[in-house]
Amino acid sequence: AVVSTQSGHYGREFYPERSGQMSYERIVLITGPPDKLVQVAEFIHTLVRNPPQGRGGESDMGLDSGRRQQQMKLIVTNTTAGMIIGKRGETVRSLNDQYDVRIQASQKDDLVMGERVITVYGAQDGVNKVVEYIIKEKFREDPTSSSITNL
Repeated sequence: AVVSTQSGHYGREFYPERSGQMSYERIVLITGPPDKLVQVAEFIHTLVRNPPQGRGGESDMGLDSGRRQQQMKLIVTNTTAGMIIGKRGETVRSLNDQYDVRIQASQKDDLVMGERVITVYGAQDGVNKVVEYIIKEKFREDPTSSSITNL
C-alpha cells in the first residue's frame, strides 16, 4: 500500500462541523488492494488512539484529542455513502448496533461534489471492523467506485 499525507489546518470549507474553527486534522490517502487498505487504516487508527508524546509529556494531537481519538473519517462517493446508510438508514443502524459504534455521514455534496465524509465513532475494535466492512464490502459493491483503490 502507498500512503500519502497532507498536514495542515482546515477551516469551514473542509470540515463544516467545526463552525469555522481551525482543525488539526491530517488527511491520509492510502492506495492499494482492499486487504492492504484495511491493514494500513488499522495501523493509522492505532497511532491516533495512542499518539506519541511530545517533549513535555503531552500528546501532539492538538485540541479535542479525546474525541478525535475515538473516531475515524473516510471520504467516499455519494453512492457508497448511500449504500452505507441503506434504505431508511437500516444498514447504518445495523452496523451501529452490531459493532457498538455511531456512524455519521456529511450532507450530500457538502464538501466536494460527489463525495461525502463518513465518520465512525466508538471503541477501537468496533471502528476498525466497520472500516473493514466499508472497504471490503461497500467499495466493492459500488459500481461508481469499481476502479477505486484509495481510502
